[in-house]
Amino acid sequence: MRRSIASNRASCLLGFVAASFHDERNSVQLGGSQLARPVELARITGAHLRPVEPELVPELTGPAELAHARRMQEILTGFTEAAPEINGCRVANRLSAMASNGSKPYQAQVIVRHGFSVPDTLVSTDPEEVLDFAARREQVVYKSCSGVRSIVTAFDPVADRARLQRLRWCPVQFQERVAGPDVRVHVVGDRNFAAIVDSQAVDYRYARAQVGSDAASRRYRPPVRGQRWCRVRAGPPGRRWARRRRSSSGSSGPGRCR
Repeated sequence: MRRSIASNRASCLLGFVAASFHDERNSVQLGGSQLARPVELARITGAHLRPVEPELVPELTGPAELAHARRMQEILTGFTEAAPEINGCRVANRLSAMASNGSKPYQAQVIVRHGFSVPDTLVSTDPEEVLDFAARREQVVYKSCSGVRSIVTAFDPVADRARLQRLRWCPVQFQERVAGPDVRVHVVGDRNFAAIVDSQAVDYRYARAQVGSDAASRRYRPPVRGQRWCRVRAGPPGRRWARRRRSSSGSSGPGRCR
């Protein structure tokens, strides 16, 4: 029996192409209708995952299409979890390794356990508690608590005061804003690949919306001590990167993860 997803933009993209699963052949078919070709699962040596929930794909409008997409997601997720142990397939962004991304407060605790420091953090539904937290710090930012992407935004105790009542129905994570440029470090084996981001935006991913121009990144070579520290503290297998802020004074210490 063949199970397929209805759109090239459907959720279970393997290598950014649509996929169909063939039970009887233990293979997956890659590509659109004209370029599709079956590939045995045992021959797949690497996969880069960028999962998207089926409900977010606009082309999947009917219950049957969504059901197929969810089933496809389950199949490919199961394959990418088992493949590294079965045939040595290398999987980037393995979902089990990214599980901590679903909760920012929990992720912060994991980061601390692996030797990083984190900004002062408050998760609250109490407006007065938030105002007190902000009053004792020079600058504060806020973001969602969940794994759903949100835009990191500067908190203004005056302008945002009226909206604080909404916290009673939805807890929000507030953090001390750390001054200095963002440095993104990827650790692959015993090698570091670092980039420094040039932007005045609070959240450089949305720099154009916040400051009117895109963020620019350039190669960055951390100090020797910092490189060694990143390799040691990269974390458990599957989580091999960290984003940190170098202090405005140029400190070569571990930095603070956000």
